[in-house]
Amino acid sequence: MEKNGDLRNLYCYNIWLLGLLRNAKLVEAQLVLKDMVDKGVEPNIYSYNIVMDGLCKNGMLSDVIMVMGFIVRSGLSPDTVTYSTLLHGYCRKGKLFEANAILNEMMRNGCVPNTYTCNILLHSLWKEGKILEAEKLLQKMNEKGYGVDTVTCNIVIDGLCKSGKLDKAMEIAHEMWTHGSAALGNLGNSFIGLVGDVSRSMRCIPDSYIFYHN
Repeated sequence: MEKNGDLRNLYCYNIWLLGLLRNAKLVEAQLVLKDMVDKGVEPNIYSYNIVMDGLCKNGMLSDVIMVMGFIVRSGLSPDTVTYSTLLHGYCRKGKLFEANAILNEMMRNGCVPNTYTCNILLHSLWKEGKILEAEKLLQKMNEKGYGVDTVTCNIVIDGLCKSGKLDKAMEIAHEMWTHGSAALGNLGNSFIGLVGDVSRSMRCIPDSYIFYHN
């Protein structure tokens, strides 16, 4: 493909990058990214997101931050995936202050976090025993209208179990069968409206993770 000139398009390069990073070929992927620029194929935000995700999954936070710098300098706008990946990298390293700053930055820049983004930070807060901060984040998710899914409920139940609040965890898990994620309302009045749409909340039922891990 390279000899015939068929490789010199963004689509092919992105597939190449994705394949390399899925197989943990991190050095090769970074060389491909450089090769793209050298050959006049400008990486798009998807290209950078692929690389950042691969680096993050291998714990290479400093490289993830470096790629984020490339994105800003190239004039591209980071998207929800970009910010979520960087936030995940900080959370993996236990840098919750920085992770929360990234969440605030993406909202300031008009990039709307999704449920996945919030779940990453929520999981780290519970894991670090920062219960009040976790509950504040849940309240923020409620106020901003972010969807709450089974993963969110798993994180909350797991956190309650690890903090010794087994009765509350069991109560939420039991009520998920009939009320879905609205069962999180059992955390207090601030959470009653976590899911206003009953049809959506009904889809959020306990899964094997809840019973196996708790």
